[in-house]
Amino acid sequence: MTRSSLLTQSPCLLVAIAALGLAEAHALIWSPPKNPDPHAILNEAREDVRARRYAEALAKHKWFHENALDFQQSLYGVRLSFALSDWRELADKYEPALVALRETRDKARKLVLTKDKTVNTRFHYFHDFESINEKLNESKETVLLFQAIDKDKQEQKLAARIFSVAQPALLKSKQYKLCRKYIEPEKDLAHIKQMYDLNQKFAEEQQLGDRHLDYAQETLSRDCSTLVAMLALNKEPELAEKLAEEAKKFWDDQKFHQAIDEAKKGKLPK
Repeated sequence: MTRSSLLTQSPCLLVAIAALGLAEAHALIWSPPKNPDPHAILNEAREDVRARRYAEALAKHKWFHENALDFQQSLYGVRLSFALSDWRELADKYEPALVALRETRDKARKLVLTKDKTVNTRFHYFHDFESINEKLNESKETVLLFQAIDKDKQEQKLAARIFSVAQPALLKSKQYKLCRKYIEPEKDLAHIKQMYDLNQKFAEEQQLGDRHLDYAQETLSRDCSTLVAMLALNKEPELAEKLAEEAKKFWDDQKFHQAIDEAKKGKLPK
């Protein structure tokens, strides 16, 4: 009999677990091995969901979110994308997973607002906060927290640091004026070009081929169009036109140029 089936069949044990904290309850359900492999644990969580071992899956998702980077920093992107998507899917099937995901989000919010931590540390907590909100379809929470930080004169350095992460939620809620406060058009366009060049080079040198090149071009189109559209939406048509013409030089592609022209009208990319 598995521990999960034992828990299901033992009401008294469930009551005892409820009296414990959530972390202690998860420890009773599943504990990581001595030398944990984050990749393996994430895959196990997926298998647990398929087998309807939801409690074990939740314990593993929580462990992965809280500990994966201690073992492998390269999992930063996976942790905030695929892993959170899996956790969100589990939450659709298992209410405690939704509760735990929101608790993790709320903990991240508190840590963002902890002023005795470094700006870089708080940035990473904000990235957690924003990523979870995106999975929960609660991006308004990202907007509210950014607005609160923006209003604090002592937090301007943090606001500038986290703006790139908050920007999609801010644009979605039409906070165009607030976005304008944090963009530096010429500098930002130069950075977009620099990243495009690096991605092209990476695609060639690492033999990643068309897939990574497509990513580079899609990112270029999205970022350039967003920058130009923000200027148009803030009623700066001359600057929008100037940057649009500069951006078109980066890539001689008809669809890209059409996207830039649409951005000059204030149309944000989808």
